[in-house]
Amino acid sequence: MRGLKINNEAIYFLIGFSLFLGSGATQPFIIPHLEGLGYSSLVSSLVIAFIYISQIPTRFFVNKFEKFLGQIPVVFIGIVGYSLYAIIFALSTHLWQFLMATIILGISSALFWTSGVVLLLNNTDRERYGRAVGALYAGVGLGTAIGVLYLNKVLILLGGRNMFLIAAIPPIVGLLPVIGLKLKNIVVSKGINFSSLREMFKAEAFIVGILLFTSSFSYGIVYGGFSILISREIGVEWIGILSISFYLLKSLFSGIGGRISDLLGRRFSFIISFIFGALASFLLGIAKSPYIFILAGSLLGFQVSTVSVNANAWIADIAGLEDRTNYMAFIFAFNALGVVVSLLMSGYFLATPERTFIAFISFSLLNIISAILATFSSRSGENA
Repeated sequence: MRGLKINNEAIYFLIGFSLFLGSGATQPFIIPHLEGLGYSSLVSSLVIAFIYISQIPTRFFVNKFEKFLGQIPVVFIGIVGYSLYAIIFALSTHLWQFLMATIILGISSALFWTSGVVLLLNNTDRERYGRAVGALYAGVGLGTAIGVLYLNKVLILLGGRNMFLIAAIPPIVGLLPVIGLKLKNIVVSKGINFSSLREMFKAEAFIVGILLFTSSFSYGIVYGGFSILISREIGVEWIGILSISFYLLKSLFSGIGGRISDLLGRRFSFIISFIFGALASFLLGIAKSPYIFILAGSLLGFQVSTVSVNANAWIADIAGLEDRTNYMAFIFAFNALGVVVSLLMSGYFLATPERTFIAFISFSLLNIISAILATFSSRSGENA
């Protein structure tokens, strides 16, 4: 393959697209599927939360997998795990089986989103870090938008079990682009220890972790509460349209956010993302029309995509090839924790309009605080 830089970005777009055209797009359906089987909203939220709970410890042991298997096989296992999760979930009949399926997805996604992204960064020129990761996230956003749309049709026509089985197919297709990659730098990561963790808590990595914790609340809102809020305020028929618009805009903004990050610097990108997040949260607190939801969803889509892209590019700026996995594990543990907290809390805060208003105003203030905190992050980027 010629033109390594361009090809890698296109290939990672295809990988992200394949993963989330399939089982990655099933997450919004997990809670309704389990509720339809008679499980409570809390139990259903807990099942999906285990995706993110299991991610946290897995990320800290990625270097062990890489030493034993190699970096590329770990990426392969991460991709295959997306399909395995969907198959097990489709065949499950007991709660522990559903939990096992989501834990498998959590472990698999942690392997891919650590080893896979580090592999991408290690084979990307410095001035294109943001754009390269943005291409991967753009594929994820577009894949999810299309995936949610067609899986919803499958759900209506064939039922939930068949929907999950069909969702297992696209991730396997995502293995093909990985085979086509030609990589210059394949590096086994260093192991993490208490000394390195202590240094990260003291350093800027802790600030970036807090920023990811705040932005990850948006995922919890979309997966756990967006449907509740939309159906209550404007009608259940708007759920699909507004949810799809979120993912489409997330795809678009991933590429734009990556370019902003490279050209204007990581600090600027963080600050803008959290200003938009604050505005989105305020709008959701008062939203009564589909147009307000679309605007708020657009702003949330921008925040979710650009903060993640920017954080990955920031890691590539400040960490060496062998250290990037450890930084990834540390700061994205905050991200997973934020999703878990928002998933488990969304049912309570969206139970009444009064609680909803207070929750979103609080979230808006948290975003403002994060925008201020982002001013202490490094500028790093092409024009920094």
